[in-house]
Amino acid sequence: MHSTKKPQKRLIVNADDFGLDPAINHGIIEAFKNGIVTNTSLVVCGKAHDEAIELARKHRLGVGIHLALNEESPILRRDKIETLIGKDGRFFGLSNFLRRFFLRTIDLKHIYSEFEAQIERFTKSGIEPTHLDSHNHVHILPEIFDITLKLARRFGIPRIRLSRNSMATLLKTRRYRRGVAVMGLSTLANIQSRKIGQYKVRTPDRCCGLIESGRLDESRLKDILNSLLVGTSELICHPGIGTAGLSKKYRWGYFWGDELKALTSQNTRSLIDRLGIELIQYDAI
Repeated sequence: MHSTKKPQKRLIVNADDFGLDPAINHGIIEAFKNGIVTNTSLVVCGKAHDEAIELARKHRLGVGIHLALNEESPILRRDKIETLIGKDGRFFGLSNFLRRFFLRTIDLKHIYSEFEAQIERFTKSGIEPTHLDSHNHVHILPEIFDITLKLARRFGIPRIRLSRNSMATLLKTRRYRRGVAVMGLSTLANIQSRKIGQYKVRTPDRCCGLIESGRLDESRLKDILNSLLVGTSELICHPGIGTAGLSKKYRWGYFWGDELKALTSQNTRSLIDRLGIELIQYDAI
């Protein structure tokens, strides 16, 4: 007799930037306690790192490591990673970093050392990381992905985010500039996926929310959930509380409060139930 059970749709709802700012920390916890967030990624070099660790210990959400090479302050001293930081002692902004990376003025050994230090700082918290990903998805870049895989194997972290959006979603977007960038990122992630088997790490089948980053309102979230494919997907989101200060501090054009509202909406929860979507943490893959 053939089984009539429908193929399963599983969804990790991962909130990025935990540890970056208290407003983000508390938005993520609110979206976990009263919404659909199941997992988060901790910026180890974020200014609100210590608070985030305490919140993570108190609540049972999954926590991965959000490796950073942009905008924040590094863990290591300047003389250890001098090609990664500017005169102000902070990492370069994304565009400056990418320019230097492709001009090959960034020392890959410095990236390895800084990523290693960030992972070591996380492990000292006693929390077992669910996975590795990165701020601005820089771990997907050629050679940096190799570094990330090597460190994942060394520290026994068996899961990594592959930042790849479905092509159908990319073709429907009206955020054209963002769509082109995400298409390039997804293409690169698909190329890098060939290395996964060699290192025996696991990844979700796809990511969603890449195009909607910072603007995941209830309508966009509804569209994502309705178009979710069979298998394991990761929804990337950015909730926050009291976001007027965040908008001054981080000029990314993000609407953290709108994302929090969407993620904690009863309509969202009801839709997930109707669609039979199973919410899981990263360590379930």
